[in-house]
Amino acid sequence: MRRHLILTHGRSGSNFLTNSLNLHPQIVNYGEVLGDWTLPSKLRRVGLLENQSLPSYLDQLYNSKALFYCAQAWSAKQHLIKHKPVNLKRHSAVKSLGIKEFGIHFQRNGLADYLQDHHDIDVIYLYRENILDRYISVQSLQRNRVVLSESSTTRLAKMTIDIDDMMQSLDVLRGELDYTHQLIASLAPNRVLTIRYEDAFKDGICLQAMCNQVFQFLGVETIAEKSQQKKILSRSLEQVIDNFDDFQSAIHRSQYSNLLAV
Repeated sequence: MRRHLILTHGRSGSNFLTNSLNLHPQIVNYGEVLGDWTLPSKLRRVGLLENQSLPSYLDQLYNSKALFYCAQAWSAKQHLIKHKPVNLKRHSAVKSLGIKEFGIHFQRNGLADYLQDHHDIDVIYLYRENILDRYISVQSLQRNRVVLSESSTTRLAKMTIDIDDMMQSLDVLRGELDYTHQLIASLAPNRVLTIRYEDAFKDGICLQAMCNQVFQFLGVETIAEKSQQKKILSRSLEQVIDNFDDFQSAIHRSQYSNLLAV
């Protein structure tokens, strides 16, 4: 069985990709496992999963057959509760098993060496180049508390941007992006598939092309099914931001002025 990692950042389309991969009969992705809020991390803290070191913990997630079936059972329960179809998979039928994780967690936990030491892990690097759009997407999600489906007709409320918070946050987001770019550059090119959010999430055709590219990279046949989830923010910034003039002026005076034209 092959192993993979989706290395990404928040609000960069990774939920869509993870859900689409899990629709494939030969792929399992556990999702996020390093954040304190995740179930695996909670189990690790109480001693039910490997808690001696993070590399050992990640090895257990990748290699434990018992854990695989526990995760399948948990997933089935959650799907039944939400009245969604259950998609149980046999361990022997899975060709690629992986996790999704944010670059910030690799950075904070000093896990760059983990990828460099585990040459057999295929890395899907999904990143959003426009960090301004990413920041606005985060703010929209926090204010509206909703992730939209393709059929959703929910109208999102306009929001007022805290200019000081935005400028500080953009510096942080730029640092996160620089870190993951450097990490990916340190890996052998043949084990990395790089996907730029702005290219992959243009429309339905591009989304399916991205999924097909990932399936081929992981060594499985392509399928037509994909997640029904979509990005939460699709309107122009002027339609979304209440204090747009102040927002635009602050960006134009900063090092990030080029992001408004992207």
